[in-house]
Amino acid sequence: MQNNPIFIILIYAVLIVLLWVLFIRPQKKQRQAKEQLMDSLEVNDKITTIGGIFGKITKVKEDTLMIRVANGVEIEILKSAVSASDKQERLEKQAKAAEKKD
Repeated sequence: MQNNPIFIILIYAVLIVLLWVLFIRPQKKQRQAKEQLMDSLEVNDKITTIGGIFGKITKVKEDTLMIRVANGVEIEILKSAVSASDKQERLEKQAKAAEKKD
């Protein structure tokens, strides 16, 4: 039975589905969540950068943000450098509530 071509094709199909479920699907969800976070950033949101800098958004540009890290100190960072936001927590709570309703 192991030499049957249908059996071999079935094993490969199962492996492909397993890889998709374990690796590709979760990575796609993480990327979508990150894009949603970057698109939802607004002035006065509190953020944390991937470098561990805490700040408050003062200006939103196309690909960058101006954040205030201390009184009178503003820096410009890439949107992709944002790792967390206070808004992110609210979005996650909303997503969980929507999943419970379904």
